[in-house]
Amino acid sequence: TDFKAAIKTLADNKPKLGEEDKCQLYALYNQATRGDNVEPDPAPLMIWNREHKRWLAWEELKGMDTKEAKR
Repeated sequence: TDFKAAIKTLADNKPKLGEEDKCQLYALYNQATRGDNVEPDPAPLMIWNREHKRWLAWEELKGMDTKEAKR
């Protein structure tokens, strides 16, 4: 599928992406494959923590349809 091809392309180019792009792609992937974020924030008091940034990016997509996230 196009979604699987896109994931492979991104995996092959991951080192070239900036941290913000990686967080956004993490969020879109999780929204597309898992739906809304129901996980607790892994580091709520550490706003510069990478895991918190990834969690927050996914949280911001709450309500987005999984099909929309795959586009």
